[in-house]
Amino acid sequence: MAEHSVPETLSSPVEVRDADPPFDGDDADIILRSCDNVDFHVHKLFLSRASPFFKAMLSLPTPAHTHGVQPGTSDEVRNGLPVVRMSEDTHILDAALRLCYPPPLPRFDTLETLKAAWRAAAKFDIRGAHEVCAQYLLMFAKQEPERVYALAWTYGAWDVAAIAARETLQQPLLVGPYVEEFNDISGAALFRLLEYQRRCIQAVETLIPDLKTWLDLADIPKPIDARCPAQCPTRETRTRDASPVDVKVWWWTYLSDVVGALKKNPLDLAAASGHLTLVAIERAAACPGCRELSITRAMERFNRRLAVEVESRISHIQLTVP
Repeated sequence: MAEHSVPETLSSPVEVRDADPPFDGDDADIILRSCDNVDFHVHKLFLSRASPFFKAMLSLPTPAHTHGVQPGTSDEVRNGLPVVRMSEDTHILDAALRLCYPPPLPRFDTLETLKAAWRAAAKFDIRGAHEVCAQYLLMFAKQEPERVYALAWTYGAWDVAAIAARETLQQPLLVGPYVEEFNDISGAALFRLLEYQRRCIQAVETLIPDLKTWLDLADIPKPIDARCPAQCPTRETRTRDASPVDVKVWWWTYLSDVVGALKKNPLDLAAASGHLTLVAIERAAACPGCRELSITRAMERFNRRLAVEVESRISHIQLTVP
């Protein structure tokens, strides 16, 4: 909570400076002083309309400016304006006050700044701040998805939590660094994230058993069979548009290896398939018939089809939120 500063006659000499625009105007009617002694010249009208907290605080009568009062019980006056000391530092108070004022909105270059400003906005009950902070939070979802997930859950930004949960799939699951924001969420919230990740892994695991539900014969790299010698091994499978069909073992091995890699990073097909594609092409080159196939383009075409199917399966899985 805000606390009143001591009278000027009782204060020890402390260097005080004015805040940056727009909080340095001479038409303000009150000063909020940060804990690191920066004075914000603000307008009661803006604060009262934006925040029930400020409305209640500013409606309190200002004690008379007298000598001999106890520290913390009387308002200091500077340039004719009452001064109210705040517990927030300059950066946090600046961001919170900008949420009360007309645009431009504050800029949050780090997640730490946004986190502190959101906490202050919640404390001051600033109208509209939740939506603004949630939009800014999205900016950090790709770089720090676990932290964003925890913050979104803390403040009930469920859409952002769902996006952040999805972004966690881009990184190795369950092996990332611990983030302190997990201290602020419940075990149920963390369970929901792990549950979501598990369901996404299961969706990838069923790619091969479900081949006949999503893969067409035209999607599979196929050599000119007449030129493919008997020693080029095949195995039988089913596709969506064909009865049992023989496919090359080198392709089947590639598919199995890629699915195994995707179980660790369900959305990172590029990383999962890069080296394995080269290995598959080398194996295919050992067969004259497979070698004559434009194997690189065929594998690129198949990988595009695989990416579409993975995306479809993941997009149908929803994070469970309150």
